[in-house]
Amino acid sequence: LTLVTGVQTCALPICYCPLYALGPDCGGNFRYTDKGIKDCTHCLLPHRRANYRYVTGKFQDIVRAMKQRE
Repeated sequence: LTLVTGVQTCALPICYCPLYALGPDCGGNFRYTDKGIKDCTHCLLPHRRANYRYVTGKFQDIVRAMKQRE
């Protein structure tokens, strides 16, 4: 584990937030760049252990979002 801005988090070479696909409904601290790309640089929501249930509670929303895109 590594401390990132005072938050205990996993030190992984690749980090992908499962909530990314929810766009503006993810609940995290994000912004859209000038090119329309979602920038989650300042978001710590999925990195905090206390948010585990929030993240896993969104899995059905992710499934619905993926089905809508099919």
